[in-house]
Amino acid sequence: MDERLNHLPCGYMSLNPDYIITSMNQTLLSLTGHDREDMLGQKLDRLLTAQSRVFFQIYFPPLISLNHRVEEMYLLLKTKGEDKLPVLLNAALYEQDGEVLIDCILLPLRRRLEYEKQIQEAEARANKAAQKVRALHHDIDAGQKTLAQLTSKIEALPLVTDEFIQSFQSIGLPVYVYSVYDQGGEPLNYGAIMDWNEHYFYVEGKAYSRKAYIFLVTKID
Repeated sequence: MDERLNHLPCGYMSLNPDYIITSMNQTLLSLTGHDREDMLGQKLDRLLTAQSRVFFQIYFPPLISLNHRVEEMYLLLKTKGEDKLPVLLNAALYEQDGEVLIDCILLPLRRRLEYEKQIQEAEARANKAAQKVRALHHDIDAGQKTLAQLTSKIEALPLVTDEFIQSFQSIGLPVYVYSVYDQGGEPLNYGAIMDWNEHYFYVEGKAYSRKAYIFLVTKID
């Protein structure tokens, strides 16, 4: 065998019409761990797993007979250590000096499958992260809507003036004025909490009964 063919960066072998291995390059021998003497003269079946053997017998003969070539046939080879080596097989039939041979190129897929698996795992992680981001955006949007609703309600409340507070204190109701500050210590707003137990009274025409509470969050005038 030509030395360049013997050390191609892919597996190479030739078969006769009965699918007997007539030659095999060193690259394919190294990939499978087999010895040249053990493989030459053997049927290709010996190199295939049971599933690939059935697949090969069903599809390869009609394709090579009709088209004189086969492209990207996925097969699993058996290594000497009984491991499985995934390959893509490309084959072409030719006749020379009355002899028919089938040249086969075999491209190992082990690393390619590992890369594809890593890509799929990375895509799955990216999709999961995107789902979390969408969920966070949804929560933020919902929170902003709630905040906007509360803000509109607060802005609709009357100002808590000294006169307003004194009007409650004059009928014996305790009034608690409070302040809210941001992280920098600046006041955000002011308000008052009024509560009572056994009184009926009216605020802006609305009646409040016993054990009722008012909680106002508005700016003090």
